[in-house]
Order: sequence, then C-alpha cells, then structure tokens
Amino acid sequence: MSDEQGRLGRRLLATRNRLRGQSDPDARRKLQRKEVRLLVALGNLQAAETAAMILLDENPGLPAALSVLADLACRSGRWDRAEELFRRASEGLAGSGDREGADRLRTGPLYRLAEAREDYDECAGLSSGEGELKAVLAIRCARMAGRAGGPDIPRTEDWLASRLARLEDSWRGSSPDDLLDIAVQWQGTEPEWRWRFIVEGAGLWEKRGLDPLSWSRPVRETACPVLDPRFHEEWRRFLK
Repeated sequence: MSDEQGRLGRRLLATRNRLRGQSDPDARRKLQRKEVRLLVALGNLQAAETAAMILLDENPGLPAALSVLADLACRSGRWDRAEELFRRASEGLAGSGDREGADRLRTGPLYRLAEAREDYDECAGLSSGEGELKAVLAIRCARMAGRAGGPDIPRTEDWLASRLARLEDSWRGSSPDDLLDIAVQWQGTEPEWRWRFIVEGAGLWEKRGLDPLSWSRPVRETACPVLDPRFHEEWRRFLK
C-alpha cells in the first residue's frame, strides 16, 4: 500500500466513524458524499456505488446522489444508465430552481453522451437557450450534424466556451497552429472537453499537413480514463 492509499484509507475510516454517530441530515449527506469520493479515489468503485445508493435511498431524487451514480456508471462503461441518471439529476436541479447546476449537466456529460451516439437532435435541444457555452455548442452541433452555414462564432470571455469557439474557428478554415499550445496549457479542468479538443485538434493538424505526433505530449499528460464512450478507441488510435 502506498503512502497516498494509506492516507486515503485513514480519512475513509474517520469519515465512516463520524457517519455512525451523525443524525443531522445535512451533515450526514456531506459525510456520505465524502465517503463516496474517498472510495472512488481508492479505486473501490463497487463500494462507492453501494455508498451512493445508500445516500440516494435516504434522500430520494437527490441530484447530487444521482450525479455521483451517473459518474460511477460512466467509469464502468454503462453509458445508457449514466445518461438516464444525469438527465434525472438535471431535471431535479432545474425543478429546485438551480438552473446553473442543471445547465452544467446539460452542456457537459449529457451533451457529450448524446454526441457520442450521434444524436444531434438531442444535442441541439441541450444547447438551446441563453449562454455563451450553449451558443458555441449549438454551432458545434450543427457542424457535426453536417448542416452548412450557421451563425458567426461568438467572441467570449468564458473559459471553456472560448476554447471550443477557437476549435470551431479552425473547423471553418482558420489556422489550427495555436491549438496545440492551448491543449498543452489546458491542465486538469474539464478533462472530457479537453480530450475532445485534443482529438479534433490533432485531426485538424493532420488535415493541414502538420505532424499529428506533435500532440503526443498532451495525450501523455491525459489523466485516464476520460469519461467519454469514445475515449478508449481514440486513445488506442493515438498509440499506433
């Protein structure tokens, strides 16, 4: 056992000890979510799912519990179940008035899972409405669906939207030269969108006659696995 595993194990034990004596619902939920995160960090996904199910049983319809179960379903490749759970979590957040939280799921995992199965009508619905990221995703959806034309790509200060907008610029013919630098500087945030940026950026480089092997650094620096149904096949393609 490594030092890090030992540290996580001690934190898990302390969390479970606190859970046994905790009756306050809010405090109990926080401890249960911490327990799940620690079990995931330790690689014990089966125990993490069991703990998350207990959290959901005690708090029926809780979006946080549904989201963590969806994440665990992704980790085990149960993509249909993950999509269903993320959708329920998004609906629960919207119903409670947390539109921002609901939109994070709609423009994140729900959009990517629909895109992975090429359901561009679903992607169009998920990216409809106000917001800079939604505007960029609507353009991305139209491109992937093969619909020509479309609105101008918006200029945005939003961190993620600006990177995806830059990718769309390159798909429309602007130079892709700076995409590699963006990918190298893009560290741990939004790993699934980062991976889409790497895959498409390397493809655009290859189309322009640039060396796609130059993308080996951001590929090597990718924390695995990326929770996207396309990841493992794309990863193997990079390793060829």
